[in-house]
Amino acid sequence: MLSDEEIKAFSMDMLAEAPGKYGPHFLSKYWHLIPSTSDDPFHVGDHPLVVDNDFGRGRGSLDLASVGVTIYLPLSPTLCIAMTDPALMEQLFEGARRVRAGYEEFENRIASGGLPAGAAAFLKEMKENRDRVNQQIEPMEAGTPFPHVPEVVTRVDSLQMLHASRWIVSSKPDFSLPLKMPADDPGLRARRRLAVE
Repeated sequence: MLSDEEIKAFSMDMLAEAPGKYGPHFLSKYWHLIPSTSDDPFHVGDHPLVVDNDFGRGRGSLDLASVGVTIYLPLSPTLCIAMTDPALMEQLFEGARRVRAGYEEFENRIASGGLPAGAAAFLKEMKENRDRVNQQIEPMEAGTPFPHVPEVVTRVDSLQMLHASRWIVSSKPDFSLPLKMPADDPGLRARRRLAVE
């Protein structure tokens, strides 16, 4: 067992080493902004810096250097900064390039008479898909927040609640999610205590 003084000294040593040890992992990430609205705000817990892996719990590690890792930090009720594995972002951007190129190629073939007229309905569907991709990707490419996506806000809020040990804060007096999570998964109660006030 460490004494209080030894714990303080150990903590100070860890803080002194942290920039050199962890800084490169943060700097290597692709930083982007996630917006929300005042009606659907980001919550924040007593451990606001949370980590998730977009490859899923079974496949991906939560280490800062792991493939697929994203770090989230809510900055305000309506804005969160995300730091994502650059390899994962490149996959996302490459997928967007393929969708855009596929649409352009198909559109050119229809315009040149290379496809039957009935293909127009498929072209419309491809255009809607391209527009949806552009709506999400173009802001990330430009470094601006993409449109509000409620599922993303819920994911970030749920991570805040999973990592909180004492409290959760919200700009809106709606704590239905932190109350619902332990009800849906009783194991969360034993793993961590959440205080909802």
